[in-house]
Amino acid sequence: MIRQLIIAVLICGVIVFSFFEFYHFLKKRIVTSDLKAATEKRISAFLKTPVRVDRISVGLLKHISLSGLEIKRTENGRNFLIGVKKIVVRYDLLSFLKRNFRIPTEVLLDTPRLTVQAFQNPGALFDLALLKSDHGILTRFEFDEGEIKLPWIRKGESIHLTGIEGRALPKKGEVFDVRFKSRLSGIVSGSLLAYGEIDPSKKSSHLELVLDQVSFSKASQVPISELNGTLELENDTVRFRNLHLRFRGIPCELSGEIRHAFSARPLFAISAVVREGKFTFRSDLRADFEEGVLSGDLRLGDKKYQFTGSILGEPKSFKIPRLILNEAFRGSGAFDLETGIFRLGLEHEDQRFQCQISIADFNWRLAFKLDHFALYGFDLVTAATVDLRPHEEAWQKGIRLFDVKLTTDYLVFQYQPLRDFKATAQLSRDGLDQILARWGNVSELRGRIEFGQVPEVDLTIGVGPISFSELDSLGVHPLPVSLEGTFSGRLQAKGPMNGPSLNGDFSVEKGTAGSLQYDRALVHFSGSLPYLLLHDSKIWIGKNSFLLKGGLDFTLRNFLRGIKVGNSENIIIWRGLELSSELDRRTVESNYLRSSDRNRRGKSTIEDAPVAKVEAEYQFGDRTSLEVTAEEDRAKKEYLTVGPKVKF
Repeated sequence: MIRQLIIAVLICGVIVFSFFEFYHFLKKRIVTSDLKAATEKRISAFLKTPVRVDRISVGLLKHISLSGLEIKRTENGRNFLIGVKKIVVRYDLLSFLKRNFRIPTEVLLDTPRLTVQAFQNPGALFDLALLKSDHGILTRFEFDEGEIKLPWIRKGESIHLTGIEGRALPKKGEVFDVRFKSRLSGIVSGSLLAYGEIDPSKKSSHLELVLDQVSFSKASQVPISELNGTLELENDTVRFRNLHLRFRGIPCELSGEIRHAFSARPLFAISAVVREGKFTFRSDLRADFEEGVLSGDLRLGDKKYQFTGSILGEPKSFKIPRLILNEAFRGSGAFDLETGIFRLGLEHEDQRFQCQISIADFNWRLAFKLDHFALYGFDLVTAATVDLRPHEEAWQKGIRLFDVKLTTDYLVFQYQPLRDFKATAQLSRDGLDQILARWGNVSELRGRIEFGQVPEVDLTIGVGPISFSELDSLGVHPLPVSLEGTFSGRLQAKGPMNGPSLNGDFSVEKGTAGSLQYDRALVHFSGSLPYLLLHDSKIWIGKNSFLLKGGLDFTLRNFLRGIKVGNSENIIIWRGLELSSELDRRTVESNYLRSSDRNRRGKSTIEDAPVAKVEAEYQFGDRTSLEVTAEEDRAKKEYLTVGPKVKF
């Protein structure tokens, strides 16, 4: 038994010794042969660039390791494979014994580094003539700890695909099945999974790139995070499939494609959807840099805006010389991706808008000039600038809040100039909050505006003390010249912006209204425009107090006409009707001045001549009065009308 064991051990020892001697013989013969020179030649042809091999080591009949490779730049700059730490070429036993190193069974790339040119055209990585046998492609490629470097738009910044692990398996015909995964670093973070096919003979490729939790750093100046979805790369076309991201924390969805993506003149056909609570924004964009045309639409709720125009330059820096919005607004724009600044200008008749957006910090600046612009039924004339900056503390909590600052060169609201108007507020998807506006030295507005299908306001305006002489009108209505005094108080507006309920509390000191002179007045009113009803209002003349009754009717030229001043026994001492004649004379004078101006220009007609009219009303009791009207028509004929008025 022991004798048999000894014989078996001796036989095994002889076999092992013979094997290693045979291996040593082959290894010595191979290494001392022209394999090194042949390998450098083969790899140089394979990679299409000069290669020097520092060291060759042979494994147990299955592979050859090439270490310390130096791969030089090509003359045309397409250095698609550089800095390879190690390539392991695997052969089958028959090829190894026959020294058939032309067609390896496997090629393992250990820590390869590729530049963007190889990534753009994966088919160019392979020289098909070196991979073919009589039975088609046999070579199997494997990648381990690879790296791809993609330059970013800003100098010195790049996107790195690191830790690449994958393979390229030969399929039927001349097609490779490719699959690899990678980590992202540089100006981005996240991971990438890629799979698809590459046809070296046709220099074509079809890859699916699955992005997982990709985020851009501040250095990129692109505020994109949580990018997930699939990019389809087919030759030079990139398609977006189920691409979700957050732009400055705002959820967005992208779909569409970029044709000729790796050229200087691509074609963008992209749709974007932005959803933030009840707010939904949609956009379709088609930008053909080859043809130089631009078109698309913007949809906000049920409103749609269409645009067309021209485009010049490249995606990283372009101009929009001509832009037409809704067949009404015309303008131009420009975009510089390196600085991240987008500029747009639009104008229509007497309305002009200039907008500048900083993509990196998401700051907005809107400058506009409006001439008699209708704002919820109010007339607005202004030249103003609005600055919007994200409120960082709120954004970090997921609240999309902007700090707003408004400055004006001039502002005329409802025909009333507001000197040095300035305002601040906080803007969110829900509305404007913490509004604080000031104009002149004695006026202030505070409150909020809620957005919605019908915007609602909750505003308080504080005014005074200010003299009536500093006001020329109240809305569209001129003030009587005899209206004097110093007033102060507040006006509260609450409800729908197009018709809020108003509550006012004002006081007037040392006032005059026509023939009425008084020491002090307290005025309280409420209602909705155009009619505001007085309540609990009084006026003092010396030590005596009188009641203010009636209301303000802004449908009348003399909106004070319905006001009465009387005592507790209903004895009327003054009526707002008295101011009508004063306002009529003012209108006559104004018409006369306009008529004189037309006469100077030689365009006067008899229809332009002024018409004079004076009205008066005398009260008899509570329900009966006598109305007297004196007027002069265009033919200089005078009329006097006297008649009773009875209130039922």
